[in-house]
Amino acid sequence: MNLLGIRIYNYRKKLDMTLAQAASNLISISYLSKIETGAKSPSLETTIDLQERLEMPTITIDLDDILCISLLAKYESLFQLLLSEKKDEVKEQLLKIGNKHNLTQFPVEIELSHQLILATTHTVLWEIDKAEAIEGAYLSVLPKFSQEKIPPYIKQYLSYFQARKAFHTTQYTEAIEHYTECITYCQNDTLISTLCTFCAIAAMCVSNYELSESYLDHAKKLLLQLPITSQERIIQLHYLEGFILFQIKYFSRAEQAFLEAKSYYLSHPDFAQIFNLLIEFYLYLLYVESNDEKSVEQFNVLYQLLEEKKGEYIPNDYLVINELMILLAEQDVFDKSIQLREILRKEEYAFGEFQYSIPYFDALLARYHGNITEYEHSILNLLDIIEQSNEPKLIARVQQQASKHFVKKKKYKSALNALGQRAVH
Repeated sequence: MNLLGIRIYNYRKKLDMTLAQAASNLISISYLSKIETGAKSPSLETTIDLQERLEMPTITIDLDDILCISLLAKYESLFQLLLSEKKDEVKEQLLKIGNKHNLTQFPVEIELSHQLILATTHTVLWEIDKAEAIEGAYLSVLPKFSQEKIPPYIKQYLSYFQARKAFHTTQYTEAIEHYTECITYCQNDTLISTLCTFCAIAAMCVSNYELSESYLDHAKKLLLQLPITSQERIIQLHYLEGFILFQIKYFSRAEQAFLEAKSYYLSHPDFAQIFNLLIEFYLYLLYVESNDEKSVEQFNVLYQLLEEKKGEYIPNDYLVINELMILLAEQDVFDKSIQLREILRKEEYAFGEFQYSIPYFDALLARYHGNITEYEHSILNLLDIIEQSNEPKLIARVQQQASKHFVKKKKYKSALNALGQRAVH
């Protein structure tokens, strides 16, 4: 019953009751507040009174009951599946459990485990409205609750949910902190390797390649100790290694890493589907940057693979589509970039960076059509908010593109402002 205060809080909020209304003629407001944050445990009499007032179901199953033990083991298994990118399978199994059992009759630990993993699954699937609904209904009090009363497995699920949520909102440094906390609750090298990989990705997003590389090295060391059949993330690690080498313009090593990742496609076809478009895209960028004549052929390979997916895209594919759309638009190649924009218009994923990259594309399209007033209005509005994106590369691209335009128009003050500088008078 250590976590009962969480359920009391959730039911009070569900009924839109204030602390004063819920405590009236039963206990003091301060005592109820302490119950809800785990500082105090209610007596049996107080528990019964609050259950009646808040219309809370009675818990009928003990935590040490064999069914609870079985469910907790199931949730641990589903958590591991979620980290293995089996999100659709996890979602299906969670829905089956929810339909089979009335979780309000179980101890709070069971309900929290279920809702935390489900909220994280929705976040990973970019079903953000559903994740936020679960967070509001079940999880909002957890960070304020007495931490010593929360079991380690709940803390693990919570820190992973917070990490995925932070990553979705482009708060990458915060995501690393939560991933690192999640690692402290792990005893499984496979999970630790996966979480180190996620830390590496978040570090890349803020261009901290040294930190990213250290996480990748640790992840690879752990991964290579596992059986070959469990090394599917080797594709991801080689891709990420190639990405870092590409960013620091070590092109020959980057190409080697990308090709090494492709060499594992037959061994791990599921992960190949997740990363194949990303790898072909960065091979294309690599050949362009290094002035390699293979860039034309590689673009055809990339675009053919995109068309072969026939609309069955995954989140990584949308990232490539978004990047390629902007890249082509910056080169005034709008026949294909408009097609890519239409794909994004239909997609259901709510990537945080899209709220900046799509207006950027629309501004470039306006300029291409000669609507200079519309372009300047759009690009200036984008410059006002672009810093919020927490995407250094996108910020630099927008600023430099806008500045270049204003210099051509001899609007030098606007050109300096676009770069975040002030004109000297």
